[in-house]
Amino acid sequence: MNNIKLLVIIFVIIEVFVSIFILRDLNRRIDTEIASKVNTITTQKEIIYNNVVNDALSKFQILYTNQNFFKDIN
Repeated sequence: MNNIKLLVIIFVIIEVFVSIFILRDLNRRIDTEIASKVNTITTQKEIIYNNVVNDALSKFQILYTNQNFFKDIN
């Protein structure tokens, strides 16, 4: 059971890092857009960044609020 819980934590951490790399690549692509769309590009980047961060934080919050989950690992 502990192995499964440890795998879940590792999966969430890997997913966060993958999301960050996808976000960095997407930022690079958006930055190559036409300069006349600067305001739109900035807004899109902020929305995407907020979505990725909120998704990652919500996953960690779900794991953290389940105290028994972490007690079983120790």
